[in-house]
Amino acid sequence: MRKSDRPNGGVVKEIVQPAVDDDDARQAIVEEIEACRAECDHVNPDHLTALLEEADADSAHATAAERVWRVVASIPAGRVATYGQVAELAGLPGAARRVGRVLAALPTDSRLPWHRVINAAGRVSLPGTHGVRQRRLLRAEGVYLRNQRVDLRRHRWTP
Repeated sequence: MRKSDRPNGGVVKEIVQPAVDDDDARQAIVEEIEACRAECDHVNPDHLTALLEEADADSAHATAAERVWRVVASIPAGRVATYGQVAELAGLPGAARRVGRVLAALPTDSRLPWHRVINAAGRVSLPGTHGVRQRRLLRAEGVYLRNQRVDLRRHRWTP
């Protein structure tokens, strides 16, 4: 890790990429990062919000799941929110686990940026390959994880 001075006098840590000797391995890493970025780039919060507004027009009140989707769709790239924070913003105080269940029920091809929701300790709660994928997507958006933990002071979304 190198440190460089910022104009405001603070210090920022820069990630130094590890050396990769094998060109094929280097290319595979680049392709994986680009695939993650492409997956995040196609998420259009305005489109998701418009879909949810149409759902609201069909019914007088949005369901809890629709409110969760709207909040999650609003989280910008490079930022994260906790399950509890999403619950509060969706009008479901104390329902962090419910948010987790709503997100777990999403179809695998969902364009909702589910990966931007983490636990209150700044950690990815998902086990196995799903957790690996979530961390990879977050890193591709510039979210720095140290010891598998996101610095919430730096990356927490504040609407």
